[in-house]
Amino acid sequence: MKSRALVIVSYGLIVAIAVARVASTWRVFSATNDEPMHLICGLDWWAGRPYTAQPDNPPLPRVLAALPFAMGGAHAPASGDNVPRGNAVLYSEGGYVRNLVRARAGNMLFLVLGILAVGAWGSRRFGPATGVASAFFFGWLPPVRAHAGLATTDMAAAATFALAVVVLERWMDRPTVGRGAAVGAAIAAGLLSKLSFLPFFLLAAGTIVGVRLWRSDLRFRGTSAGAAAVVLGVGVWAGYRFDVGRLDRVFPTTPDLLAAVVPRPVLPAALSVAANVPLPAPMFFSGAALLAAENRQGHEGYLLGNIRARGWWYYFPVALFFKTPLPFLVLAAVGVGMAARARRRQIDIVLMPVAMLVSVLPASIDIGVRHLLPLYVPLSVAAAHGAVVLVKRAEWRLAAAGLIAWLVIGTETAHPDYLPWFNEAAGAHPERILGDSNLDWGQDGLRLADRMNRPGIDRMAILFSGTIELENHLGNRRRIGRALLPGDRGPGWYALSEQALAMSAEARRGAYAWLDDYALTRIGKSIRLYHVPR
Repeated sequence: MKSRALVIVSYGLIVAIAVARVASTWRVFSATNDEPMHLICGLDWWAGRPYTAQPDNPPLPRVLAALPFAMGGAHAPASGDNVPRGNAVLYSEGGYVRNLVRARAGNMLFLVLGILAVGAWGSRRFGPATGVASAFFFGWLPPVRAHAGLATTDMAAAATFALAVVVLERWMDRPTVGRGAAVGAAIAAGLLSKLSFLPFFLLAAGTIVGVRLWRSDLRFRGTSAGAAAVVLGVGVWAGYRFDVGRLDRVFPTTPDLLAAVVPRPVLPAALSVAANVPLPAPMFFSGAALLAAENRQGHEGYLLGNIRARGWWYYFPVALFFKTPLPFLVLAAVGVGMAARARRRQIDIVLMPVAMLVSVLPASIDIGVRHLLPLYVPLSVAAAHGAVVLVKRAEWRLAAAGLIAWLVIGTETAHPDYLPWFNEAAGAHPERILGDSNLDWGQDGLRLADRMNRPGIDRMAILFSGTIELENHLGNRRRIGRALLPGDRGPGWYALSEQALAMSAEARRGAYAWLDDYALTRIGKSIRLYHVPR
């Protein structure tokens, strides 16, 4: 009884610390590039408008972000670009920072769910001590804390992935109708969080099922599977407000999307369905087609000083290495090695992270380790298993303690800058390795505005990549800032964000290299500040 109470207290402390540390970042950072868009899409859902604004992201985390505004009767422009519409809500009554806090608070649900689900999975596999350690590692990872603190979809994908894996394993142990319904609900929550949930979950489920078949330990009941299918279908349909429609009507570009992603032999049938068959939750299917088309088209990304629209096969291995604490990687490697020795009993812990990482190598949307956040679920369990095994061995106990201390100290000293955090292997210039949401997602806009409001600054030329409307934060000093042009020189202050520098053709041609002759300071982690004296 005492040990159970200790486990419960341990989970409580892990959750409380993670929530407190993440919540303390809400007021520090301006909205990242995607947050206004997610917020306005959630408000569209609450207002009953068609879910056609950026439908390649499902509604669940957006609906939670917009919930405080919908309850408060907030109104948003019904048309226009998504970011200005979202900013109109953020700058509405209550103020920008307060509204950002309200939008970001909904993600705490997914942070708590993720920590507890990862802990439950670790406990199922290796016992209560490993469960607590799994929750601890997951809640202490900088990428997890970074994206848990934003009104975006990545934390939701990781949390629902962890939940679905745990519920799936419980169902396989005893496939009752109730557990089948729970599996359907968990998968529906994942599909409503982020479309990349599906391939990750299918890979995880495939490895678990495959190992159970190998062990002759797979139970199946048709009625239970039927309950899972019904709850899954109804759950996803409910997430899209029980909408029914033909794909080419609800999203007119659907035929073009299908033509871009569907194999030619089945394209006529797909186009016929799109034109003639009313489907439940049609925007789910159109959103999936849009995402597939975007992946085929590519997205400009930055890696090791290069820009490419079609991505690199090694992008995510590089991002995972530099954006993950080194002691965590060491412990995960130890845990994977120990699981491999167990063979039939735990071999899926070895296969699952490998399969998940390999699955994203062909991806063309290479813009952040955040797209790999579900991978930290099995890695956290592996790291916890490795740590517990080492602690139990007297000769390795001190090494395990050192690795854990390294992780804790490294993460806590990064506070509150979890988003631009890189491990020690990145050196002093992580901007030469990765960009975008790995380093500069427009999050330091409030810090830039604060610097512009300080006495002694009478002129600042700005090259900035972000969604914040700086003029709304400068009061009677609005005229102090202006856009930096390639030919600008002269005395004054110059603020240049890393993402703008990395992606600007003028910057890459050396238009701003002359500033390197002057002293450099930093605004946050993502903005360079130079002062050119008279």
